[in-house]
Amino acid sequence: MGASDDLTDLRLPREAAGREPQSLLMTLLGDYWGGRHELLPSSVLVDLLGEFGISEVSARQAVRRLRGRNLLVQEKAGRQTFYGTPPEVARLAVERRLRVLRFGLDVTDWDERWTVVAFSVPESDRDVRRQVRHRLGELMFGMLQDALWVSPYDHVKAVISILDELGVRDAHVMRSEMFARPGHEDSIAQAFDLESLDLRYREHAAHYEPVAERVGRGGLTPSEALTLRTEAMSAWLRFRRVDPDLPAQILPGEWGRHRARNVTYAIYDELGAAAEARFREIIARADPKLARLTRHHTSRDG
Repeated sequence: MGASDDLTDLRLPREAAGREPQSLLMTLLGDYWGGRHELLPSSVLVDLLGEFGISEVSARQAVRRLRGRNLLVQEKAGRQTFYGTPPEVARLAVERRLRVLRFGLDVTDWDERWTVVAFSVPESDRDVRRQVRHRLGELMFGMLQDALWVSPYDHVKAVISILDELGVRDAHVMRSEMFARPGHEDSIAQAFDLESLDLRYREHAAHYEPVAERVGRGGLTPSEALTLRTEAMSAWLRFRRVDPDLPAQILPGEWGRHRARNVTYAIYDELGAAAEARFREIIARADPKLARLTRHHTSRDG
């Protein structure tokens, strides 16, 4: 069976199959061109996105928009246009990569204190109430009871700033301990919907474990390695938007995240060299000297 045939069953679930071109391009540059100040020909960026089925028109539009957002710098030499990441963006990308590599590791140094937010907003200001809930959700607070929100991390300053900004006066922000009462042991799990999150982690692991087995047997082309490695990590990192990253003491004993993280990084690390080779091949079409500067990262870099 050929490598392409072997990948037939490795496609992502529909919700994970696509990737917004701007975000995808920045991810690729961070993974294989991170920390470099040399500029790449525009054709390289277009070809990189083409590996993921993104058309040339969409790819060039993504590059222009990133340039407009100052996430890429541009230089022209004759009829050619070159792009790269500004120094500050490159520095932030390194910091982000380190945070990404640490995501999913258990937090064990918790002081067992909670940030507790209690507020009351009249029905006439329900839009303000909605905004408070949304902003607390962005900070990964869980709703313990109606209008009583909790987080195991010290977000006092951030919460006070939100309440002041929205003009919520009838509110209290505290740092305190919490004691479970008989019959309410699962209240924290319910506040953060850990059962649903655990199920999603287990589904992720179940999908990628057969993929990891096939990766371990080898036979994938560099092009397949680049796309599969990027897509697997993209699917994993979607959990950062919904996982409150609770301390280990609070998590269920058989927490599905451990299994999901292990299989994701098995794929990420195993395919690193082959994916780097494909990235290098794409650059070499335009500039063989630049191509030699390509480097990939692994979970051990964190």
